[in-house]
Amino acid sequence: SNLGFGSAISVLTKKVPDYELNRIYEKCNRWSAKRREEHPDEYQKWYDSHKANCKVNHTGSSQSMEPAAAKLIWSRSVEKRKLCYTTFIGDGDSKSFQQVCDLNLYNDTPVRKEECLAHVSKRLKKTLCTVEKNTKGHFYIQHQLTDPKAYISSNYSTAILQ
Repeated sequence: SNLGFGSAISVLTKKVPDYELNRIYEKCNRWSAKRREEHPDEYQKWYDSHKANCKVNHTGSSQSMEPAAAKLIWSRSVEKRKLCYTTFIGDGDSKSFQQVCDLNLYNDTPVRKEECLAHVSKRLKKTLCTVEKNTKGHFYIQHQLTDPKAYISSNYSTAILQ
């Protein structure tokens, strides 16, 4: 992905006190080091016309955008927003939570981690579909469950998780 979005959301007010949108743009990276060396005048002309309007604000892989956004949002929480964020809600498989904890921004005040229900439901659906595929449906017949796709898509699993 060329875009990565992270936000802080207040559970009490439902307002968004801060967010970060990271951008990677392939055309900005089209000038490889070798090509810049081979065509320095052409590159400089392009760069001079491009840099004022360039929207890229992230260097690195698309996988590193989420942790970078989280670190930026959390690190400016006190100074810019006069807030201390206490709960991190994530997708469960990112490095963002650990990197935020490593910042130790609030003098050893612990940050709680919670899982996003949409991501948990998605993983549950994937697991049930895998079980169905591997057992050829015998698991569901034995346990009197319906088709896992219908079971999960009805949002019943989200209600159970809440």
